[in-house]
Amino acid sequence: MLSIVLRSFRISNVNLLTIEEQEKFLEIAKRSHNYLQYALILETGLRTGEMIGLTWDAINFQDRTLTFNKTLEHIERGVNPKALQCLLGHASLQVTMDNYVHVTDESMNQAVKQFEGKMAYRVV
Repeated sequence: MLSIVLRSFRISNVNLLTIEEQEKFLEIAKRSHNYLQYALILETGLRTGEMIGLTWDAINFQDRTLTFNKTLEHIERGVNPKALQCLLGHASLQVTMDNYVHVTDESMNQAVKQFEGKMAYRVV
């Protein structure tokens, strides 16, 4: 069985498909060239943007796990957070930032260096 590593957060105002509705959907979707994507999304709970962002290194065949949090990596590489919000289907930028962006020791050290560098050139 494939296990998924998920971050927990509250979901509100979401209409979920019942098991019967999912089965009906997949039966009809078998005629689509996107069937495997639909099955993956329903089986794992991935959002479309998360599925699109999957890479082979996210799959651990030995442990049968899948990790898919590439959002922070994208933000660190300079992808516009507002664009990520839209791709991930979040209602607000705050949801994206609260769920995926965390201060690490490395990011704090980098921020301090940048801050100190700017302050060194300030004329008092």
